[in-house]
Amino acid sequence: MFFDTLHYSKRLQDFGYSEEQADGHATLIGELVETKLATKDDLKAVELCLKEDMKQMETDLRKDMKHMESGIRKDMQSMEVGIRSDMKQLESRLLIKLGGMMTVMATLIPIISKVLNLT
Repeated sequence: MFFDTLHYSKRLQDFGYSEEQADGHATLIGELVETKLATKDDLKAVELCLKEDMKQMETDLRKDMKHMESGIRKDMQSMEVGIRSDMKQLESRLLIKLGGMMTVMATLIPIISKVLNLT
């Protein structure tokens, strides 16, 4: 970045600084401007790096999301299989209990009929 130290020194002298003070101050400011301030090119380079980093982060994020989605799908399928198995077991137990109740009823109805003399 260009800094016109001569022009700056002359302006300082116009405000009452001695030539030696103005030159010293202009030299210091010139060094600071040239070594410490970012140029438009510097900012452009940083912007490009940030854009590249953001694209990479987006790509990584999408990949991670697909991986997580795949894992979630597998977990859900596994849970579905487990739920279906549990439902089948419950169905079997209910059928056994219902069968047992029907057997008891079939046995008790004739006995109750005889006791109450309904036949």
